[in-house]
Amino acid sequence: MNLPVDVTSVTHSVQLAVAPVFLLTAVAGMISAVAGRLARIIDRARVLEDRV
Repeated sequence: MNLPVDVTSVTHSVQLAVAPVFLLTAVAGMISAVAGRLARIIDRARVLEDRV
């Protein structure tokens, strides 16, 4: 069984399959950064609240 293989269509299919992974990785990185900053803000607020 010989199937005609078009390199550009295979490449495009791979790109479409991999693109969501990069998007999810970027979103996860942004959420992680925001969560880290929020944690530091909360810690700082607790320290300031104890001083008052």
